[in-house]
Amino acid sequence: MSDEIRVYVDACCFIDMAKKAKGLLLTKQKEDDVWFITKLLEAAKDGKISSMGKLLIGDESTPTLNGISES
Repeated sequence: MSDEIRVYVDACCFIDMAKKAKGLLLTKQKEDDVWFITKLLEAAKDGKISSMGKLLIGDESTPTLNGISES
């Protein structure tokens, strides 16, 4: 068993990050989730953990990034 910490990040996390970046309103829970996901991704960037996501994250995020809001 590896000592490496691995975290899976689903597309909905990136969608909420995109919504926040575009200034769309999020619930308090989603605001908190975005904060935690941001910290996880910073840790991954620093090499402290390994993060994974689906290859199709771009496809799943496209409606939000093009201005179509998802609930």
